[in-house]
Amino acid sequence: MWDRDDVLDIASGQRGSLAGSLTSRVTSMTFGFDRAIGVRSRDVHWAVAYRSRSTKAVLMKNGLIHRELNRSFYCAEAYDYPITIVADAAGHVVVIHCPNKFDLLEIEDAETGTVLDSLKSEEMEFHSRLNLSADGRFLIDAGWFWHPWCGAVVFEITQKDDGPLQFTKSTAFSTPNELWELDMSWIGRAGIQ
Repeated sequence: MWDRDDVLDIASGQRGSLAGSLTSRVTSMTFGFDRAIGVRSRDVHWAVAYRSRSTKAVLMKNGLIHRELNRSFYCAEAYDYPITIVADAAGHVVVIHCPNKFDLLEIEDAETGTVLDSLKSEEMEFHSRLNLSADGRFLIDAGWFWHPWCGAVVFEITQKDDGPLQFTKSTAFSTPNELWELDMSWIGRAGIQ
């Protein structure tokens, strides 16, 4: 993944620069993580290494393991690990994932693990492929109800009076699809693809 102008291997802590320099490995994780996401907030780099179709993840702070994250084992091998990480306008970092139930999205303080808000939605049962808009205001959830009923939902996330991020409890956009899995991402500041 990128961290500023460096390419960073989360599982080893090794960094490569565009100038061609390569640092030494800092750590060695023996678990077979196959995905990583991250965000920099001020001088702190937060990252999550996880296995896409498994139940384990690790939250890292400045290259060191901060704590382990988990998700429900229920059908975990059938859909991507639902997780994303974001810094709010004040630089406060949160993890959005499903740590307790496959059908319950939670916004969790990255530092403490405190659950700031949760959302159980009729529009999506198995949350997956979470993707935030550039401004952090909208969350795409491209998951499924029960095979083969897939869909995509866009939830709005707000922050009021410098408080924690929270779900608005309303759906901004929803589309069911019975033929194939959806994978959606943001284009520009206003559109979804």
